[in-house]
Amino acid sequence: VTINLPTCPCTIFPINTPPVPDNTLLNDITSIEVGTKFRSSADGYITGIRFYKPSNTGVYSVNLWDSATQQKLNFMNVSTSATGWVSVTFGSPVAISANKTYIATYYSSSGDYASTDNYFTSAVTNGFLTALQDEPGKPNGVYHTGSPGFPTQYYTATNYWVDPVFVTTIPPDVTAPTIINRAP
Repeated sequence: VTINLPTCPCTIFPINTPPVPDNTLLNDITSIEVGTKFRSSADGYITGIRFYKPSNTGVYSVNLWDSATQQKLNFMNVSTSATGWVSVTFGSPVAISANKTYIATYYSSSGDYASTDNYFTSAVTNGFLTALQDEPGKPNGVYHTGSPGFPTQYYTATNYWVDPVFVTTIPPDVTAPTIINRAP
């Protein structure tokens, strides 16, 4: 029996042919943090987050949350004015555990976001990662309005097109060494 494991980095949504949201630019008049609940079938690391950036208005940041503790595990400002699919790499990978729920989010100070309603009516699995099915009491496609914060609100199993980037091993450090000259 041969088992073919996915080649990572892995994402929920295809990298080579990324989907386009039904609504590429919506605005709720207040700042908003939107996200996707997901699990991995293997222990590993989140190295960053991809998301569909609807506009270049306002300030954006990406966040990774532990769903059980509502603790923010990593945060990174988005430093591109590009719109459409953008990738943000964390300064340090974040270790995650298999079969535990996490939330990948982005915050938009302008309130701009992209979405597809009724998307998470079933789970979406690609390789090790699964975006969870929206169920009563366990919604997926979550958001928080106002200041940045843990998303608990939801609307019709909406996909806000936020995608974790997962690897099973820590990427090697390719940073050039720093040479320190010391006087004898």
